[in-house]
Amino acid sequence: LVRQQRLLTGGLLVDDMSNGVLVYGLEAFGENGSPHPGMAGFLQTQEALQVPLGVLVRWKEVRCFGGEAFIVENPSLFARLCEGRRTVLCFNGQPRLAAIFLLKLLERGKIPIRYGGDLDPEGLLIAQNLKQLYDGPFTFWHMDLEDYRSSHPRVPLSERRLKILDRIREPALLPAAQAIRQRKKAGYQENIPAFWYSRDK
Repeated sequence: LVRQQRLLTGGLLVDDMSNGVLVYGLEAFGENGSPHPGMAGFLQTQEALQVPLGVLVRWKEVRCFGGEAFIVENPSLFARLCEGRRTVLCFNGQPRLAAIFLLKLLERGKIPIRYGGDLDPEGLLIAQNLKQLYDGPFTFWHMDLEDYRSSHPRVPLSERRLKILDRIREPALLPAAQAIRQRKKAGYQENIPAFWYSRDK
């Protein structure tokens, strides 16, 4: 990822078409401040789309419904959340360069982010890294101890994966990290009932 960022800074794109991010309810603006016509169309029809890095790099500003963005890891959960006037993004696991570039556009506008990831060692580490990377308002969304319990963790974790939990330092993630270490099982956000049955934020 560091190599890709350096190449992008130098004007070179790496895998600019398949490297993309799923978006819904996002306004985008170009160099001259005019709205991106394609994004405006998807806003009007209230449809989601995957935006490749080659398109993202031409954006200079983004705006979100309600002035905030909801980011999830799971594509099926993303599809369920794509309704009404809110902005939802899907990073689909480990964030690629396109996701990081979009994150920096959100940061430029100081847009508050609510991030929900998987409740396994890798998911907690991704969440922690994104919070540290984002210089703006950032909160974890459905990633606390009760969410872990309600996800009905069943997938056994190896000692190698559990060792990743030693790197978790964010106070808000520590209760879930401790529970994962004790149960030695992973929970996944698509199994958290609050995501599927609650219409609130």
